[in-house]
Amino acid sequence: MDAEKQAGSNSLYSGSAYDVEKADHQPQHKGKLAGIKVLRGVQYATLIVSLAFICCAIDRNILAPGVTADEKALCASVVISLTILLYHMSFRHHSLVAGTLDAVAAVLLFATFVYAAYKSSSGKGVCGGPAQIGHWDNHRGCERLGVATGFAGVAFGTFVASAILAFMS
Repeated sequence: MDAEKQAGSNSLYSGSAYDVEKADHQPQHKGKLAGIKVLRGVQYATLIVSLAFICCAIDRNILAPGVTADEKALCASVVISLTILLYHMSFRHHSLVAGTLDAVAAVLLFATFVYAAYKSSSGKGVCGGPAQIGHWDNHRGCERLGVATGFAGVAFGTFVASAILAFMS
């Protein structure tokens, strides 16, 4: 009798409809978790690279014209997104919380991405300073913030994707 129960509990159709439904959805859930793990790695890499380029742009423009609003905004949104990402990696939480935090990070990154792109395209912010600051070429700071903005845009896309995956699971 115990052997039959053991064999019955290991089969796919062991008892109730809930067990069958649970067994059917388990491979999809593992695929979503693997997708989210890959997205977390891409988010981490893009945010770190973006932060490095922001630091290079700030270093280039620290003397004059100073740290501009687009540099500050992009730096703040990347640091907040990294904090959210480290929270995801440190604690297990409900998928609704994960999706909401990912959505917040995506909104922050999108807003600063658009703001920095607008400032650089109109020749304001980092790109609006003098062409030469002493013997330093200010154009490099503009280019570096452009690269940082591009990586922040990629991070925005990955946070949107992970938010969608989190809300679907």
